[in-house]
Order: sequence, then structure tokens, then C-alpha cells
Amino acid sequence: MPIHPNTAVALVIAGLCLAAVGLLRLTGPWLSRMPAVIAGIAVGLGAAVAASGVVASRPAVPAIQLTERATPAPAPLAALQGTVRTAAGAPVAATKVVLRRFVRTEPNGQAEATTGPAGEFAFPGLEASPSAAYRVVTDFSGTTFGSDVIVLPPVGEPDRVDLVVAETTPDAAALSVQVDSTVLFGDAKGVQVLQVLGVRNSGDRAFTGGLRLPLLPEAHSFQPRKGIDRTTLTFDHDGLMTTAPVLPGETEIVYMYAVPAPTKPLRLERSVSLPTSRLELLWTGELDVRSPGLRPEGPVRVGGEAGGRRFSRMRKSGVNADEGIRATVRAGAGRDRLRPAAVAGGVAVAIGVLLFPLLRRRRGTQTGLGPEPA
Repeated sequence: MPIHPNTAVALVIAGLCLAAVGLLRLTGPWLSRMPAVIAGIAVGLGAAVAASGVVASRPAVPAIQLTERATPAPAPLAALQGTVRTAAGAPVAATKVVLRRFVRTEPNGQAEATTGPAGEFAFPGLEASPSAAYRVVTDFSGTTFGSDVIVLPPVGEPDRVDLVVAETTPDAAALSVQVDSTVLFGDAKGVQVLQVLGVRNSGDRAFTGGLRLPLLPEAHSFQPRKGIDRTTLTFDHDGLMTTAPVLPGETEIVYMYAVPAPTKPLRLERSVSLPTSRLELLWTGELDVRSPGLRPEGPVRVGGEAGGRRFSRMRKSGVNADEGIRATVRAGAGRDRLRPAAVAGGVAVAIGVLLFPLLRRRRGTQTGLGPEPA
């Protein structure tokens, strides 16, 4: 038990005095009437008292408590399985399939498998966490065909990804665009652009000659969302191009980017690279869009009458390849400015309700991962 410092000092002094009395008797002629035995006891007792005072004067050392560090729970495991088939539906057997793993969009290892007689493959024991994503690729006819990025659910049946491959051609004669939708969200602080293309390949070969993608001037913060691989993109003075193969049938291509605030009119001038069945512009009320070549369609409400969002829309049908369109975008005068959360919410509504139903939906990617890795 700890004692007051003054008490400890008193014990040291008393002990030294008691020991000194005994020493005086034992080492000299003083105190001759004290028995020698008593003098010896006084020396020993005095030394013990002084020692106890010294010990008591030292600060107490706190007890060390060992706390067991909690071991992080291992991430749940999941599995990924699927098939490799040609565009005609024939299984591709005995071909190598590579599973690429990404952690927060950075490459983080890979695994390989070989398809069975029915073109089947499986990758068990995969980490299922929001930060881990996967992409499956295979080579066929000298071209790499790949899936969208996949974030695995931690429970339930194994997730599936079915790769479709085909012989290739650089001839774009079989290509057309069913819908070309450009959706603008923003205000005087800046504009975000959501671009959705529905590309049709009516042939039996995958097109690999390079597909030109719409892009506004001064675009930045580009984010692929579906149907394109960042490693296949090239930016040049003519805009944006992807060399990813375009399979027979219909392909959805979705991406987002930003453009600077339109303090002066933002001019949209471009030509379509393929025959386009329907070309349309949609925008929120905080912007003002004018285009002499597109026909106003009036406002459209997305997400239901009660909680939906209102868009203005222009469109043009039957646009020929190399036909040009022009539009001017301004920040609407006297409009309330959008908060970033409202912009993001509008983008989500447009993707989920307005645009995807326009196309035949394939199994796609949820990109909480951010940009799609290769």
C-alpha cells in the first residue's frame, strides 16, 4: 500500500538513528550499560526500518495488463463459375480462362483455369468483399474477350459469368447504333455527362476495327461503366475510341465524365460514326440546351410522377453515318444550383429507370469500384 512521502522520510531517519545507537555501543566505549545483544538488535532493526522507508519512497510501478489484440475476421469466400461459348452458342472446350483480381482498381493477382467439354470453368475460394473485384478474360481468334468487372456476393449460389467469343473482322458494315443517349446533369459549377450507346452487330463476327465514342470538348474524370475496357481506350484529337471487340448481337456501352462549368456556352459539335436509329439529348432544368438539328420532345419525368425527376429532351431519328449535329449548353439563368448529392442521385435514376430499359440488358457491372480495371 503506498504511504505519504513524509512518512517514508521519517522511517528512514528513525531507522538510521536506531542503527547508529547500536553501532555506538558495539564499536566504542559509549553506552556501556546497554547489553551487547540489545545493541545488535538495534542495528538490525534500524537497518530494516530505514530500508522500508527507502522502498516506500519509490513510485509504485503500475501493473502491466496484457490486452489480447482482436484478430480481424476473415473475408467471406465465394465462387465464380461460367462458360465460354461462341456467338452461335457452341461451347469452347480446352481453352485457357484467366481470372484477374483487383483491389480498389489495382491489379492484385490472377488465377487460371481450363474449360471442360461443355466450355465450363470454375474459380472457387474467392474473397468476397467490397474492395475486391474480378474480371474473366480469354483469348480467341487472336483477340482478348473479357467480362465486365464483378464484385462477388458473400452468400448464396456461385456467381456466374458467361463469355461469348467469335471470329473477328475489321469491317464495320454490320454495325449500327440503336440509341445514342447523352444525359447532362449540372449547373454553373460544372456538368457531368452520362453517355449510353446501344450498338448492334448484325453480322456473325466480332468487330475489332475500333469504335468511335461520343465525347464533349474538355472532358475529364472519365469513368467506364459497362461494355468497355479502360485498356482499350485511346484519346486523340478526334475524341475517344475503343478497340474492344463488338460481339454479334447488341452491346451496351455506358460511361461517365465531367466537363468544366459552362461560364460561356459549351458547344457540342460531333458527327456520328455509324448509322444511328435514335439520337437524343436529355438534361436537367438547371441547364439550357439548344440544338437546331434535334426536335424537342417536351419534358419527361423519370422515376414516377411522385418522386421522379424532370428532364428536358430532344431527339432525332435516322441519323446517317458522318452526319453532324450541333448543340449549345448554358447554365440556366436564375436556376437553383445542384448539390453534388443531387447530381449523383439524378445519374443513378437515369441509369436505373430511363436508359437501361431502352436496351436489351445483359448481365452487367456494379462499379462501386470506381473506374473499370483491365
